[in-house]
Amino acid sequence: MKFSSSNISPELIFSHIWAIQSDARLAVMQQSLDSLIADIGSPEIIPNDHTVISRLIKSHGQWFSMSCEGNVMSLAEKYENRFLNLIFKDLVVIVSLNFNYTDLQKKHTNNLLKKYFKRRQSGYQNSTLLFPDITSQTYGLLIYREQAERMIMAITDLGHEEAKKLICNLRKCTYETQNYGETFISLGIAKGLPKEKVRRAWALISRQAQLLTDYKFSLALSWLLYQLEYLEAYHLSKVWSKVRKFAKQYEHGINLRQIEKLNSLSIL
Repeated sequence: MKFSSSNISPELIFSHIWAIQSDARLAVMQQSLDSLIADIGSPEIIPNDHTVISRLIKSHGQWFSMSCEGNVMSLAEKYENRFLNLIFKDLVVIVSLNFNYTDLQKKHTNNLLKKYFKRRQSGYQNSTLLFPDITSQTYGLLIYREQAERMIMAITDLGHEEAKKLICNLRKCTYETQNYGETFISLGIAKGLPKEKVRRAWALISRQAQLLTDYKFSLALSWLLYQLEYLEAYHLSKVWSKVRKFAKQYEHGINLRQIEKLNSLSIL
């Protein structure tokens, strides 16, 4: 919301379009938010504020026409009311599952969210889980693409780009990838890992590849939404003072006249 666009690079002009790679849009949104925060005196954004997270969940993610899927947020709201102490990492899970919510994935998403909060409530940690060091943040659940990539790298010694490509091909259900299981298990056994552990890991990764969410994107979007809700909760008067000032200063009449002239139109 910088009231001058001079610091936004021209190549990001189309970043408002939600594409597979949405990082550019988030960059512009964060850049605008940073400008607004600076304009109102750079107030500190305190992380893990339960009030802010509660407001954001109850509003179903109201910002930037990115309304979150009602079913996911409504389910999350039930847990929020029960625990009353959701923190930022919980919000990241909720936001990530929201953007993976389709009719085909509805049942999986709902079950995953229920499992997450059930395990969160009990403080569930189990050393027998698959790669607990990789999934400890999600209580042993495989939610993020990056978690699957780390598992693949730990089992096979594939590099990051190769692991990322494997997940991508699993999502596409390519014939070669679907038949990669035996090779995967052989590589894990060659590293000294138990065959059953490797087999379970492959079954989990290959089965859930299309359902995995992008952690880095979810993290950035969650923080963006959190900051906006924080400003509305604690600095609303300053924010709207700047917005009203901008509305009074902005004059697009000159632009409209130029558009009319170029296109042989007239004011209606």
